[in-house]
Amino acid sequence: AAGPVMNFLLAALLFFIFMMMSGVAKNVRLDSVDPNKAAARAGLMAGDIVVAVDGVQIGADRKKLTDLIQSSPGRKMTWTVQRGQEQRRIEVTPDNEGGVGLVGVTIVSDMRRATVGESLNGAANLMVNSTKQILIGFKMLVFGQFKLDDLGGPVRIVEVSSDYASHGIGALIGWAGLLSLYLGLFNLLPIPALDGSRLVFLAYEAIRGRPVDPNRESIVHYIGFAMLMLLMIAVTYNDILRLIRG
Repeated sequence: AAGPVMNFLLAALLFFIFMMMSGVAKNVRLDSVDPNKAAARAGLMAGDIVVAVDGVQIGADRKKLTDLIQSSPGRKMTWTVQRGQEQRRIEVTPDNEGGVGLVGVTIVSDMRRATVGESLNGAANLMVNSTKQILIGFKMLVFGQFKLDDLGGPVRIVEVSSDYASHGIGALIGWAGLLSLYLGLFNLLPIPALDGSRLVFLAYEAIRGRPVDPNRESIVHYIGFAMLMLLMIAVTYNDILRLIRG
């Protein structure tokens, strides 16, 4: 288990560095306002910082603001925004588009430097949320709820890594942390030739009270290794075709 444990520790460290470099959100700001939509008609402007909506403090929670808007189609809302040095109360009535409220704005988060405590908390949240998403992916893989294009091998990893690198060293560090976490979890799967399979054999031997025949164990690991290599070849071939097709 030492290999996966080191993957988890490395992921935690990289996520911590990522949080220290990227910072944390301090507020929600309107980045742009569609001149033909509800926000512009009400008088909202790009650059406004959303303080509260109907008395609900928004803080740095973009999802909270989005949920409030979408759940209020055609209903008048009172927004408190910071514009320059003054706060203003503006009444906004979201347009009703298919039962969903929309006001015609794009929102962004202004960032500030994270404290050590905030970085530790953010790294822990990233570990938990990323683990959940990876496990959901494994579940889809087991039950066949995927297409070959959903999988990626070394070629796809290099391609995605290049995309992250283009967004700066911080984004690349976060991606490296995700890869390390994924590798640790993948290696713990009870698939022959992986660490997880070896742990299963050790547990079986502990319950059984005597070791498994090494030749039989080797055959199981050999079959698992061969299957992994076949999958890797298929995925890599598909990645190359994807690059060729553009």
